[in-house]
Order: sequence, then C-alpha cells, then structure tokens
Amino acid sequence: MKKIFCELCEGTEFTKDNGMFVCSGCGTKYTAEEARSLMREVEGDVPVSTGAPVVGAPMGNPNQAQIDNILVLATTAYEAQNYAEAENYCNRAIELDAMCYKAWNLKGKAVGWQSKIDNLRIEEAAHSFCKAIDFGPEDEKEELKNQASEELKRLGLALISLRKNRFSVSPDREELNGFNTDKKVMLSALLVLLSHGNAVGIPEGYLEEVAKLMTDAADAALKKVTSDWKQKEHPDKDDLLKYMDRCSNIEKLLCSAIDTSEKDDEADIWRYRSLIRAIEAPMDSWGYKREWNPYSYSYQWVQTYHKTESAKQEDRRKIEDCKNKISAIESKIKAKEEAEAKKAKEEKQARIAAYWEAHAEEKAALDGEKAELNTKVDALIPQITELNAQIKAANPSDPVPSEAETLRLNDQIKELESRRARLGVFAGKEKKQIGEEIASLNGRVDSLKARIEEEKRARKEEVDKKIAPLRAKYKELRLERDKANKRISAINAELTRDPEE
Repeated sequence: MKKIFCELCEGTEFTKDNGMFVCSGCGTKYTAEEARSLMREVEGDVPVSTGAPVVGAPMGNPNQAQIDNILVLATTAYEAQNYAEAENYCNRAIELDAMCYKAWNLKGKAVGWQSKIDNLRIEEAAHSFCKAIDFGPEDEKEELKNQASEELKRLGLALISLRKNRFSVSPDREELNGFNTDKKVMLSALLVLLSHGNAVGIPEGYLEEVAKLMTDAADAALKKVTSDWKQKEHPDKDDLLKYMDRCSNIEKLLCSAIDTSEKDDEADIWRYRSLIRAIEAPMDSWGYKREWNPYSYSYQWVQTYHKTESAKQEDRRKIEDCKNKISAIESKIKAKEEAEAKKAKEEKQARIAAYWEAHAEEKAALDGEKAELNTKVDALIPQITELNAQIKAANPSDPVPSEAETLRLNDQIKELESRRARLGVFAGKEKKQIGEEIASLNGRVDSLKARIEEEKRARKEEVDKKIAPLRAKYKELRLERDKANKRISAINAELTRDPEE
C-alpha cells in the first residue's frame, strides 16, 4: 500500500484542512498534487501513535524517526529564537511520545524564554524540566538537573535585567514592587525543582548576581533623577514630591538588594554608600511658588516647599545607621580575613610538622647541617671584623708631605690677605709688598700640586702592596660566610616549605 511521507518529519499521519493535507507531526501543509508526489509504497501498515509510550516493543517507539525530525525542527526554531514555534514542535513530539525527555527539556527552555514582565512562564518551564528529568536516562539525570537549575538561573537574571532597565528609566512604585514579584517567581521556579527532588538549592552566586542587578538599577535611577532635578530651574511642589518619592523608591530598592544575599558583604558596603547618596539627595531640595511682591510690583519665585526638620532628622539618623553598618561590615571582613589567615598559617604549620615527623631522619640531617653552618658563621664574623679594621688602619688618613706644605702655605696666604685688607688707602707701598708675597706663595702652591698627586700615588701603591694579603683573606672569609648563609636560608626554606605546594 502507499502512504504519504512528510518531507520534513517523515510523518505519515495527515488531516485535511480546506483542501490542504496537514502533517499531524510538524504541521506542514501540502496541496493535493504535492501530497501525491510524496506518496511511497510501504509493506504492511504503518502503526499509528496513540500518544502513549510503547512498552516492551523490541524496535522502540515506532514514531521515533518522526519524533527525531520534529526535534530537529524544534531545535532549529529555538536557536533562531522562534521560541513559540519551538514550543509547538516540542508539543507535537510529546504527543507522539509523552516520555520524550528531550522534547520536555527543550520545551522548558522555549517556554521560559517566552516570559514577559506581564506574563512570566518560568514556573511552567520548571515543570517541563521536571518531566525531562523524570523521563531521562539514569546516567543523564544529574546533568539534566544541573542544566535545569542553570537555565532557571539564566531566565531569572534575564528577567531581573529587564526590570533593571525599566526601573533605571522610571523608578516608580510599580517597578519597585515588580522586583519583589520577580524574585518570588524566580525562587518559586527553583522550588518546583526542589520539591520534585531535582535540585539541592539555589545555584551558586545566583542571589549575589540578582542583588548586583538591583544595585545597578538603583545607581542608574539615582543618577537620572538627580540629573533631571538639577535641570529644573524652579521646580514646584509636585516636582519636589515626585523627586522625593523616586529617591525613596531607590532607597527601598537598595535596602532590598542588601537583604537579598548574606554572602556579599563587600558589595553591601557599596550599597550602603549608594543608600546614603539616595537619602541625602532630596534633603535640602526646595519646591518654588510664584508670589506677588508688592515692593517690586512683580511676581517672584519663592522657596516654599521642603522637607520638615523632623523628616530631615530621620534622614540623618538613617545615614548614621548606614555608616555604622559600613563600619560593622568592614570590621567583620577584617576579622574574617585575620581568622582565615591565622587558620591558614596554623594548617600550614601542622602540615609542615606532620611532614617532618614522617621524615625525621632527613630533618635531623638538615638541622645538624644548619647548626654546623651557624657555628661556622659565628666564627667567621669576628675574623672578618678584625681584618676590616686592619685594612682601615693600614690606610693613612694624614696628608702627604707636599699636601701638608700646601695647607701651611694657604694659611700664610689667608693671613697676608687679611693684613692687606686692614691697611688704609695711603698704605699703597705696603699693600704692593704684601701682594708680591702672596703671588710668590701661590706660585709655590701651584708647583706643589703635581708633587701631591705623585706622593699620594706612591703611598697608595705602598699601602696596597702591604694590605693585599689582608684584602684577599677578607674576601675569602666573606665568600665563605655568604655561602654558609645562603645554605642556611635554603635549609630554612626547606624546613618551612608547605608540602602541598
């Protein structure tokens, strides 16, 4: 007999709709002429699916080929972000095999990503994931659970991101309440898995990411509302009330972000600082009113509306509370870091002690070598010190003969110059005589300069020759000491090395 085979899903079940042949599997429509071209000769009859799984059939589900083709279409639609189409294909696959876990799994994704702010389908997606886990092979169940949990996390974060964008533009009460609704839906979806025995709890880092998105929304909103406020030259009472209301919503969102997770203390410090800015923003803001001035015969803008002193006092109390919370968190973080550092140090010391306890002979050898080296260094230090003193003593600090002569001549020159300066204007002859003496002495000083260098060089050569053995010995002992100290450092590093590093 002949059967029509759908060219997309290989399905053989068709219904007629307005003269068209419609594939029951994938919904593809064919004209009568197209349907005739798709007919093939088959042996026997093609089994018709009842929608229930075929139990114990040696060849598996007779509709498997058709299901596989439909899943290809569903996957293609999903990857193209045609989520409604992908869901429809998954439903058709499920009609052919109610236990098709791949169809349930893909349906959960397709359903979830069709969520909108006013039509959240995340819980529905969670129920589909539960079906996929129930019907999945035993060796794939754990992976399906992890995939479901992560997919719900991605859906939740996408939802909060959308809410963040809306609140950033319009931080009103409706969007503020929307965050709370979104969080409840996100957690409810996870509870569906949890209550079904398919999850152990909230995915790692989920709430922290949610809190961050909420904080980003609050910061962006505060930046916008304060910018809008500054652009108003003479805001009226309604403008002021709207500004204060929006700042209050931002304040509440930041408080909600702080309460969302208990594992992000450092981020909470940032949130409390943002909270302070949100509280401070409208504290000293004014609303204006036009009033007639009888003295100038004109209308003038007058600051009329503002927060009451009691309201400001409450704001100051909240700001002080934020500062105290910041200090408390900083102290908590510091204490935690110190405790972790102490614990790490103690654990390291315990590992080191355990290692050397198990390698006692090696440790004894190292300790013995270290003791010998320390004794050697202790003996070398006074020898090095003594040699250094001898070398310094062998280097004379007194001037060479010509240098001493030069110093004596310079003193004479200074004395003559002083005498000449004290002579009066009529002592010209005596001044001339002193000048000639000074010139003579300077000539002798100049002649001594070359002799000074020669005498210094000769004395240095003599001293160097004398102390050369001392310097050689000094260098030898220092190298020996440095080598011993280097080995001591290496032994200390070895004895204090963490065996796990």
